Amino acid sequence: MADTVAVTIPSVISWPCLIDDGQAQPFADQLYRSLASRRSIGESCEDAKAALYRRPPDGPPALHGSPGVQIF
Repeated sequence: MADTVAVTIPSVISWPCLIDDGQAQPFADQLYRSLASRRSIGESCEDAKAALYRRPPDGPPALHGSPGVQIF
């Protein structure tokens, strides 16, 4: 489904597994911090993955679409 959405939206981040709030919060915090620092969506997603080191999920998030997209 994420690949289908990525046809109309430049980039989509999906998870192959369920994650809880304790995992989603640090990921989202770092993702938006990186985006606000003018990093690309691909760079920001990598930064956010690194924020999961304390409680890694069963599978890493996947970026669909263009990793070079600049949000700001």
